[in-house]
Amino acid sequence: PPGKRSKPRLFSPQGVRYCGALASLGGSWPFNTFPFRFIMQHLRLVHSPVSPEAPFADPPAGELFPAAVFSHGLNGSPELYVCVCSDVASRGWVVFSVEHTDRSGALARFPDGSVVRHSFAEDLLSYPEDFFARRVQVDKRAAEFITAARCARSLCGSGTDVGPCTDGAHGRRGQAAELKLALDGRVDAREIAFLGHSMGGATALLAAACCPDPVFACAVLDPAIDWLPAPLREELVLPADRAKLLTPDAPGYAPPPDLRQRRQFSEVPLQVLYSGEWFDSKPGRPKGVLRTFQEKGKMHRESEYILLLGVTHFGMSDLPALLPPRICRALGFTAETSTGVSCALIRAEMGRFVQAARARRVAAGLV
Repeated sequence: PPGKRSKPRLFSPQGVRYCGALASLGGSWPFNTFPFRFIMQHLRLVHSPVSPEAPFADPPAGELFPAAVFSHGLNGSPELYVCVCSDVASRGWVVFSVEHTDRSGALARFPDGSVVRHSFAEDLLSYPEDFFARRVQVDKRAAEFITAARCARSLCGSGTDVGPCTDGAHGRRGQAAELKLALDGRVDAREIAFLGHSMGGATALLAAACCPDPVFACAVLDPAIDWLPAPLREELVLPADRAKLLTPDAPGYAPPPDLRQRRQFSEVPLQVLYSGEWFDSKPGRPKGVLRTFQEKGKMHRESEYILLLGVTHFGMSDLPALLPPRICRALGFTAETSTGVSCALIRAEMGRFVQAARARRVAAGLV
């Protein structure tokens, strides 16, 4: 109506193109199903309370906003985690959400208009070759995640260098300079929280272990730990469980040299949230991780393991909150816990953890 301000679309014009690309991809399940194409068309119509290109708020006097980096899941995109990331942002954080270019998402969009589309080759592989292929993708994702953290530090730090924020081929240096001008003096990115869901959870874990800069907390939702390199998988599962729960690396596999492990998970406050669906359908790995958390001295004293009963794997993204409830129930995206309750619970737990980790460091004079 005239004079009434409507909510902005959740998806930008590029995001609408993302939905269209997903709906037309075909390929393997679920991309080749009518319900999936319907979902993509529906998402193009969703509106969000988040305002694009809104002005940055000023932090309280004498303080700076903390920073976090988020990694989306397999077949996902940053748009499918707007509510998760905006909830963390509403607690006084600046969240950088990575759009990965390893072809595990539906679409990766560059400022110059070039596009990297989803690869179906990995989807069609059988076990264990599919695991081997995903590990290679997670390696690339983790390198991108670490680059994003370096960008955050560059944009929020002193000086004028924005070198890490453009790759020369696709980036726009002017955009990075504008963002730096907006963030400078508002954000403390010397230490960053690493966040992610599913494949993005594995990405955040690998990046946290290999990032050369400080990482003060890592919070992951349903992490796909079997797609991590062997040394990190073994940190999360006790020796007695490894042979029956973990898939060995492919013959001759070696992580890239720039992903050298620099810290153990016991050195970083780590929050792992598992959905009831994954705990039941993938009982070995979530329960193996639980036993590791219960073993005294194996994890950081501030680490947490949380089981969210009645929550599905898809329910840890924004997808159920964006679709009609009947569609969510028909597709198994929601369980007995209502969509609103599960989404609020997930966001509250992750937000509480990173906020508490930050508060403890401030109280100890470490930040």
